[in-house]
Amino acid sequence: MSPAEIAPIIQQKFAEHSALLTELTATDYVPVALKVNEKKIEEIKKALQQKNEVVKNLERKTKSEYKDISELQRSGTKRFLLRLKVGAESAQKTLAKEEKEYMDAFQAENNEKLAISTLEDELNNAKLSDIDLKAKADRYKKARKRLDELYVELFEGHTNGKDQELA
Repeated sequence: MSPAEIAPIIQQKFAEHSALLTELTATDYVPVALKVNEKKIEEIKKALQQKNEVVKNLERKTKSEYKDISELQRSGTKRFLLRLKVGAESAQKTLAKEEKEYMDAFQAENNEKLAISTLEDELNNAKLSDIDLKAKADRYKKARKRLDELYVELFEGHTNGKDQELA
């Protein structure tokens, strides 16, 4: 091949090389970011499982506290027996204590449900990021593979009989 024939090929390969390096530079962070994001997804899933267990326990506690306060509020006989047993003032304190326990349990349950909602939003965002990162990782792998192929073509490829001259 004459130098005139080689020049356009070199320019084309140089342009391709530059484009591949630009692509690799733009997506260089992706493999690490993908691993970090996948770990984040697993951590969020574990946290969600734990929070769901906590909510189940809090729901049982809230139900139990509601039952206690409900029985005292609805049953005149139970309130009367409580007044006889501990006195009117102590009965009022007991009723207030039961109401507070119910409200605390209810509030704790709602706080955990809110935390679950926040974690679910985080999980959805992480999954969306994962989709984007996987697409970029694919672009990175393709650019890396093509760059390797380009190097093989340039440095190990056919030399039109020039091998004999170099030996």
